[in-house]
Amino acid sequence: MSRPTLRDVAARAGVSTAAASLALRDLPGVSPATRDSVLDAAGALGYVVNVSARNLRRRRTDTIGIYLPPGTTLQWYYADFAVGVSNAAGDRGVAALILPQHGDPRPFLAHVDGIVTVDVRTTDPLARAVLGAGREVVTGERVPEGQPQPDGVVFVDHEREMTGLLRHLEQRGSTSIGVLLPPEDTAWGIEVARAARRFADDSAVEVHEVPVSFSPETEEIQAACAALPAGVDAIVAVPDGTATSVAGVLRSRGQRIPEDVRLASYTDAQSDRLLDPPVTAIDLRPSEFGARCAQLLLDLLEGADVPREQQLDVELRARAATN
Repeated sequence: MSRPTLRDVAARAGVSTAAASLALRDLPGVSPATRDSVLDAAGALGYVVNVSARNLRRRRTDTIGIYLPPGTTLQWYYADFAVGVSNAAGDRGVAALILPQHGDPRPFLAHVDGIVTVDVRTTDPLARAVLGAGREVVTGERVPEGQPQPDGVVFVDHEREMTGLLRHLEQRGSTSIGVLLPPEDTAWGIEVARAARRFADDSAVEVHEVPVSFSPETEEIQAACAALPAGVDAIVAVPDGTATSVAGVLRSRGQRIPEDVRLASYTDAQSDRLLDPPVTAIDLRPSEFGARCAQLLLDLLEGADVPREQQLDVELRARAATN
């Protein structure tokens, strides 16, 4: 039995093929009654739109790419971000494809209409290739100097949020705060470090910086904690998920949280919320963040007149680890 065609649907509904096409694509130009009649006919005949052929005519794939920074796919924050992108794209009938974090991404770009990426690093050559590939790109966070700039950006005011977190610790009585800072090769890394230094200049609180990598291992966190001076009464673990390792180091030393050392995280990872006591953190809303990036990208692809820079509001979650 041959597969039903658009002409068969139109004949069954008693309309022209042009009207049937408009109705099946949910485009203006036909009445609600005609649309219902065409949809009923398509259902009765088992007609399925040939998506590949339709997209070839439209020069669209109805797929967007997601490029995550290397080494982050197992981190809660970036996984949640990617889920947010995928769900928001799916709500608009578009698929999301995670691009590889190694090799040349350009062969995959023929299969996507645009790309969402996040936390672009100055040192990432693949991010440079993605940004310069001739596809529409929206980034989560601004892109630091030295990389091609995106078509749109959704960002968080990290200077404000980091200052608020340090102020929270000061108000709880902390006078000497250790901050584990990631490399300053992303916009948010630059902003968080700048906020810590300005806070130290503008307050009576001592701020002790210790550099760590973007995705530090437990041994690196142990070494970073050992590098902090004696008398530190609060620690801010900035990279995603590192507060759990800091808590383990403090307990191995016999230090209590928060009685001896208050503990805060810059990202509100699930592991931090499950600690006893639960860790104070900034809820960066990664799933909503990813969704906002996908929505902006799809709006730009559709030619919508929307702001190309959009701010995401986040929230400090004060918990028992800083009481």
